[in-house]
Amino acid sequence: AAPVSSVATETKKSYRILIIDDDDGFRSLTKEALEGVGYILLEAASGAQALDILCNEELPDLVLLDCLMPEMDGFEVCRRIKTMNGVSQLPVMMITGLDDMSSIDKAYECGASSFVSKPINFNALFHRIRFQIRSARNRSELNESRERLISLQRIAGLGYWRWDAEKDEFDASDQL
Repeated sequence: AAPVSSVATETKKSYRILIIDDDDGFRSLTKEALEGVGYILLEAASGAQALDILCNEELPDLVLLDCLMPEMDGFEVCRRIKTMNGVSQLPVMMITGLDDMSSIDKAYECGASSFVSKPINFNALFHRIRFQIRSARNRSELNESRERLISLQRIAGLGYWRWDAEKDEFDASDQL
């Protein structure tokens, strides 16, 4: 694992992370560790509180979400996040003490970007968070570029087509 100082150097933008966990001790420990390398932490003790934060505050760059919570579990919270306007592309890392394949599969089926098991290796978590934020930013830039291209092709009255001779597949843009 890389020294913590290299992580702190790369978090100068002060990315915002929302941690959702019903365990006060875990939230406190995680907040201290992540703030120590330059992240800004928002906290929610329940799924309902987290959804309220996502609707009413500046959006975080990433969500750390516990799978098992009373009232509304993390899987349901993740499902709801992925259907919210303006929030659906937010990377969600599920965190849990469960380490079985069905929980991991369920997390990804709900729309999670990544899955982390407790106990947390914070040095590894720092790097996974950076990767998830960078990946989400790249995906957003790609989507914006695609939308600009579609718009420009529409304005110019142009389109594209592609034929894969090996597979005998033809693909064309809507503009064509």
